[in-house]
Amino acid sequence: MNYRRQWLKTIPNQRDEAACTAFALCSIINGFKDPKYKAEGLEREYLNGSDFFALVNSKYPEDIQGPLTSTQALVYAKEMGYIKDYSTIKLDQITYDMFKLVFKAGALLILNVNKIDREKITPSNPVAQFAKWGVPHAVAGVDYDDENQVIKILNSRGEEFGDKGYFYIKASDLAQMVSRAQIVFDSSDKENMAKLNYRNMLSKAIKIISDQWKYGTEEEKKAMNFANTMIRKLCLGQNHQYNMSKADLFKFINKHF
Repeated sequence: MNYRRQWLKTIPNQRDEAACTAFALCSIINGFKDPKYKAEGLEREYLNGSDFFALVNSKYPEDIQGPLTSTQALVYAKEMGYIKDYSTIKLDQITYDMFKLVFKAGALLILNVNKIDREKITPSNPVAQFAKWGVPHAVAGVDYDDENQVIKILNSRGEEFGDKGYFYIKASDLAQMVSRAQIVFDSSDKENMAKLNYRNMLSKAIKIISDQWKYGTEEEKKAMNFANTMIRKLCLGQNHQYNMSKADLFKFINKHF
C-alpha cells in the first residue's frame, strides 16, 4: 500500500514497560516534527517514550505513579508545548470516515485498541471479543487507505512486529477494536521547535542522573539528587521534592562551596 506520509526512521519498542500510552504519543510528536527537521537538513533527538513516561509520572505522588491514561499524557504534552491541543472523539463517531477527516486535516490519533478474539464472537455474545486482552493497548493512528478500507496503526513493539512495526484495522472492525480515540494537533514549530529540543535534552539529562545515582558515594548522591530536583523544578516546572531539610541542604552547600 502507498501512504502519503513518511514515518519514523526507527520504530520504538516498549518491551516490558507498561508505557504504551507514552510511546504512542511520543511517536505522534516525533512524526509531526521529523519532516520539518528533515526539510531544513537538521537532526533532532527523538522524544523517548521511557523518558516521557517518567516525566509525566513525576508530577504525581509516588504511591499513585504507574501506567498513564491517554489524557494524562496529552495534558502534559500540551503543557510542555509538544502539541497544540487534543480532543476526544465520541464513541458513536469512531468510524473510518471520521478518522479519514482527521488525517486529511493534518492531525493524528492516539487510540486505545482491544484485540478481537474472533473464535469467541457469536451473535449471542458480541462482547466476548474483548475477553482475550482485558487491558486496552495505546497506539498511534497515522493514516488511512481508501482502496483497502483500513486505518494504518503505528505500534510500539519494534520493527519485528506486524508489517515492520505497523498493523491495520479494517473499517468494519473499528467499532469493536477501538475503545477510545483522541485527536492530537501539532504545535507551532516556529515558536516551539527550539524549546522542544531544549526540554527533550533536559529530560535526557534527568534520566542520566537518575540512572547513575546508585553508583555514587553518599555525597555524590546528595549532589545528584539536588541537581535533579533543581532541573525539574526550575527548568521543567515540576514540583519534585528534594529529600533533604533546608538546614542539611545549607550545610551541604557550605561544605562544598
